Amino acid sequence: MEALEATNANDQRGVVLMQHRMTTGLTLEYEDEQLTEIFADNRAGQLHFKQMPIFSSSPLNLVKKIAKDLNENPIVQDDELVFPKNNIYLFSFLRKDLTEGNPQNRTMMWRIKPRILGTDLSNYTALEII
Repeated sequence: MEALEATNANDQRGVVLMQHRMTTGLTLEYEDEQLTEIFADNRAGQLHFKQMPIFSSSPLNLVKKIAKDLNENPIVQDDELVFPKNNIYLFSFLRKDLTEGNPQNRTMMWRIKPRILGTDLSNYTALEII
């Protein structure tokens, strides 16, 4: 099942369309017909990062691969791990002590730009992965 949703008329981003793919756990957001965000939850079993399954791989191995391939160390606070230069947000994958989060709560988001009204990332701790 798919659902389409148009955002609030007061939204200053222009024409924003969200496509929810309920059975696959994906939500795609388009602004003026350009893909601007991919959001996925743990139902997105077919979602990969360079041939590595995002939701069924070891979180540490996945984060190491992303860090190495993007040449960027992530930052972390509580259950959120962020690659800020690439606008990739992982929730419930790894904590700063490298323990895994709850697999049932895992989500992944990629945005073309940083989050609107997003959390201040200056309080996050850098993880030296690479």
